[in-house]
Amino acid sequence: MKNITLTFLFFFFSHAVPAQDGSALLPQAADAYTNGDYAVAIDFYEQILSSGQYSFEVYYNLGNAYFKNEELAPAILNYERAARIDPADADLQHNLAMAQSRTVDNIDMLPIPDLVSGYQSFINATAADSWGMFSLAAFVLLLAAILVFLNVEQRWLKQIVLGTGGLLLVLSLLFFFFGWQQSNWLNSRKEAIIFQPSITVTSTPDNAGEELFVLHAGTKVRIVERFRNRVRIQIGDGNTGWIEQPAIQEI
Repeated sequence: MKNITLTFLFFFFSHAVPAQDGSALLPQAADAYTNGDYAVAIDFYEQILSSGQYSFEVYYNLGNAYFKNEELAPAILNYERAARIDPADADLQHNLAMAQSRTVDNIDMLPIPDLVSGYQSFINATAADSWGMFSLAAFVLLLAAILVFLNVEQRWLKQIVLGTGGLLLVLSLLFFFFGWQQSNWLNSRKEAIIFQPSITVTSTPDNAGEELFVLHAGTKVRIVERFRNRVRIQIGDGNTGWIEQPAIQEI
């Protein structure tokens, strides 16, 4: 039982901010943003990230500062990084969509089956940390139900507590699974944002490749494979090709 408890506690705290060295800069960054000094705010938030402190708040606010400073590619990059922590945040999704709407490329996304789309929407309806909290809460209630079961004499009450405990166990495991799956799904994707104003995608990783299409700053791509200083990427409509590694920043 102790090992199970530690597992749930580990999951609950697995997304905690790893360092607090840059926390003193947060008020200064916020003040700079409020005063319209977006370049200064960007510098503060980047310093916070460089210190090892990362969080939804830092990525989200840095994205806002870049957006206000009319730098779409880094704005989208930091919004996407914030979404890796909390994809359910409505303000984030609104701002990300607004930034994406201002990019040059208009790519028709491949359709996702309704069942898969619905399941992903359900999983992303809350953050992985929240799934962890639900799981831990159900587990604590399960422990309480076990204590009640061991200390009551009435047979009918034991049956009720046993059924409730079984339900709590199932819920705890489900919540744990949902949080793990969301975290794994978000963080296992190798995606990046185009940072160059424009980049030509070619059919091969060498200079002899055929020119396929052009992408512009702010477009999100999936990294398929790497070869030396080139990467093969896939865009939302399924088309693939090779570009130079320095043209992108990984999410």
